[in-house]
Amino acid sequence: AYAIFHDKYPDVRVVCTFIPFSGAEYDLFKSLHIENCIIHTYADEDLMQQLYKNALFYIFPSLYEGFGMPILEAMANKCPVLLANASCFPEIAQNAGLYFDPNDIEEMSYKMSLMIEQPHLREQYINLGWERVHDFTWEKCAAEHRKVYQSLI
Repeated sequence: AYAIFHDKYPDVRVVCTFIPFSGAEYDLFKSLHIENCIIHTYADEDLMQQLYKNALFYIFPSLYEGFGMPILEAMANKCPVLLANASCFPEIAQNAGLYFDPNDIEEMSYKMSLMIEQPHLREQYINLGWERVHDFTWEKCAAEHRKVYQSLI
């Protein structure tokens, strides 16, 4: 999907954090002619905040996640999120995420293009994300845990 997007927007790079790429992944990037556009870096929390704040968008094409904390981190840093319509993502982001079928590379590429071509849409998702992230506070988390513990007593 990024290779298709890259043909239209050659100056946009992908930054990935955490696990380094495998040899097979590098081979794939090379076969798609995007090996110089995919950046891997190890990032502490400060760097992650800077990446979110300076990103055009955060994209999460995963088919399954336990919760998806990076979605909330992106929203908290006013970064619009593009999400696979899978796993827990619709429950977490609700209307604050722009969704795509994770098995449809054309759709994924199209949704990435929308974030550049329609600045008002990008701004809309930034605002919706900022509102949504406030539904996830540590105070609410503690209160919900307390309810569970009290129900067990």
